[in-house]
Amino acid sequence: MPAGDRRTARVYILDAPYHIDKAYDYIIPDDLRDEIRAGAFVALPFGSGSRPHKALVTEVDADCGLDDAKLKTITSVVDHRLALTSEQLGLCLFLKDRTFCSVGDAVRTLLPPIVSEKYVVYAAATAAAADYVEGRAKLRSQTQERILSALSIAGTMTTEAMRRELGASTAQINSLADRGLITLTKCDSYRDPLGARPTVPAVNELNDEQKRAHDRLVELLDAGGARAALLHGVTGSGKTRVIIEMTREVIARGRQAIILVPEIALTPQTLGLFSSFFGGDIAVMHSSLSAGERYDAWRRMRAGEVHVCIGTRSAVFAPFDNVGMIVIDEEQEHTYKSDGNPKYNTVDVARFRCAENGALMLLASATPSLLSYHKATTGKYELIELNGRYGDAALPEAVIYDMRDEYRAGNLGSIGSALERELRTVLDAGKQAIIFINRRGYNHYVSCPQCGSVFQCPHCSVSLTHHTSHGRGDLRCHYCGFRAPVPTKCPECGGEHLNFIGYGTQKVEEELRELFPNKKIIRMDADTTRTKFSHDEILQAFRRHEGDILLGTQMVTKGHDFPDVTLSGILLADMSLYLDDFRANERTFSLVTQVIGRSGRSHDPGRAVIQTFNPDHPVLRMAAAQDYKKFYENEIALRRALVFPPFCDIFLVAFHGKKENEVAECAVFFANRLKERLDAAHDVAMIVYGPIEAPVYKVAEVYRLRLVIKGKSDRRTRALLAGLMADAVKKYSRGVTVSIDVNPSTL
Repeated sequence: MPAGDRRTARVYILDAPYHIDKAYDYIIPDDLRDEIRAGAFVALPFGSGSRPHKALVTEVDADCGLDDAKLKTITSVVDHRLALTSEQLGLCLFLKDRTFCSVGDAVRTLLPPIVSEKYVVYAAATAAAADYVEGRAKLRSQTQERILSALSIAGTMTTEAMRRELGASTAQINSLADRGLITLTKCDSYRDPLGARPTVPAVNELNDEQKRAHDRLVELLDAGGARAALLHGVTGSGKTRVIIEMTREVIARGRQAIILVPEIALTPQTLGLFSSFFGGDIAVMHSSLSAGERYDAWRRMRAGEVHVCIGTRSAVFAPFDNVGMIVIDEEQEHTYKSDGNPKYNTVDVARFRCAENGALMLLASATPSLLSYHKATTGKYELIELNGRYGDAALPEAVIYDMRDEYRAGNLGSIGSALERELRTVLDAGKQAIIFINRRGYNHYVSCPQCGSVFQCPHCSVSLTHHTSHGRGDLRCHYCGFRAPVPTKCPECGGEHLNFIGYGTQKVEEELRELFPNKKIIRMDADTTRTKFSHDEILQAFRRHEGDILLGTQMVTKGHDFPDVTLSGILLADMSLYLDDFRANERTFSLVTQVIGRSGRSHDPGRAVIQTFNPDHPVLRMAAAQDYKKFYENEIALRRALVFPPFCDIFLVAFHGKKENEVAECAVFFANRLKERLDAAHDVAMIVYGPIEAPVYKVAEVYRLRLVIKGKSDRRTRALLAGLMADAVKKYSRGVTVSIDVNPSTL
């Protein structure tokens, strides 16, 4: 065929490994010309094997400059239901460029798992059925008579109800349909992950401060083109109420809104509140849904049947075609950064989608990330502030309590005397309390005082955590899941006396039960929230006063609004200050501020007790005072002096494999090649550290090395690193996994 008469398509193979993940050109056969467009999925031959491969079409009629002899032909079009829109196609290529993933990884992130679609069949009697009801002899069974009688009264019934309530068989129903006595209509039936959604009573109208924030956001929404704003409000200031009003504005303009929350635990509360205003005009997306539930939510949004999507990180990919607003609530949370491929930042994806749709990106937080607040203070985002709590509520009074005094007095428990007094006062008054500790389990680790050994996971380079269950409990690895019974003596030296060091949620729960035997303690951590609805069940039970104290890890720190909570307690508040990460101060300030903010959100004043071994630390002092601006000024000056984000980008190049020597060889290979390229490329500036061991060097028998690079995430830098990664993957593909994470959530 002459080159001028043929049509070609440029495609990416979806199962291609990273080093060959590039565009390939194929001939479009004549019989598929009308079906193939950019965004379509096709089957085609690839490589030397005969197995068909699935590919994504990114361009049609691409001029590849090759003759027919060098091009293969597309076999067929597949998955018509899932063909990508132009925005989704652009987003896949954006993710490939920004997160060093393959196009296949990006596609699998955007699309739901394909499962069978669920239908319900409705039956209705025809006009001819009336004669048969009167002349019963014409019917073949009493069951068919009951079916027609029921339909004459009800009008319609589902075939499932006929089988359940009337004892009808499929053959009897089909027989009536074949004789023209009933009509059968098949309709979509969506799987609803939450069933009847609990609604929250509608709250009062906006106060003056909220109204000013709302009006300014409406101006941004209607300004034309993409806009970004940071809604910075103290805890309890009513940020969610403003977001609800903005969602109304978006829907009124015929557009759609995506509302993101950082934790699955917050989804039911947010869903209940939004359902009070928007009813069933909402779809839900998060990782705990079944494959069918995710697919049905995706179908409803794709079909334009709902205007609001509420969910966690992955909901940013909701398949709306006219997005008007994307809200990222508690935007500072690290859960908005994906650790798996693609390693995307939700804010980056939201910014891309808002640019494509001319939409408003609204970030909301009481403790914004330094990056977001820096953008707000430098004019890249609009800064909108809520400085007071809603209604008559006042910010809690926070006290810092020095736990060194407790230890000197011989109290080695987790609950200090000041917190115990406050708890008794609150509980005696019929109010509730929230206690936070960022560590689950019973004891932090177990050691032998005789030889000094600490019980380690045999598969990971970490200590085992003591959990209680039956008897002495067991030792568990929080990385690979390994479990072992607690030994009666040291396996190294045979010593019979063991030390159980530190405490976690289980140990604190036990102490609270001993201190308050007549009160109900509810624990919320990774061990108590393993089932699908466990987050919501725990929170609803606490809201119904089936618990007096809610004890938990980070799940209890943010977003929750319990009107009867008047006390927050923070245990080991300084623990996160000493993490080997430049964000340690930022995360500690945020955690402490958020926990304090859970109390006193109604008419009763709130208090908070911050237990620490470092009571004079300035971060804790500023958090206790809820002084975000002072914290920001101090921390941003430090970041500027040390050249950390937002004044640079950080690339974490990770090397993982089961053979330690191969991992080391690959890391050295990458580092040496990088040095060579930097010496030759004078337009790229980087500071390279490593190769070095990861903080946890071995996990599940996999060794982990890394390079940490400071630089600028521009197109030239990303191209250089992508080329090096492809070389390393190609050379060590059988034994080592190589990945690059831009501005990772933790170092």
